[in-house]
Amino acid sequence: MDQQERNRVGAWFKEHWKHGECPVCHSNDWRANEIINGLYELETMQSRTPILFVYCNVCGYSLPINAVIAGIRQPRDFSDAEPKGATGGEPL
Repeated sequence: MDQQERNRVGAWFKEHWKHGECPVCHSNDWRANEIINGLYELETMQSRTPILFVYCNVCGYSLPINAVIAGIRQPRDFSDAEPKGATGGEPL
């Protein structure tokens, strides 16, 4: 993330974050990491949604935030990308 995006993340947190304590460990030590461009590759490959993960710094519990809807990053077009293998994760 560049400094502009970091500023937008900070502004988003001030306006919207009302989550409070972690539902797993009950701490209130939340952090945000770098934005990931999509968790899964869709078969259509039309676009990937940039995701900002907010996580508990004590136990690692994580929440994905759509960075486009949050106003942090613009969507990117991947329509010319080649499909790459399976579209889902491994079963747990």
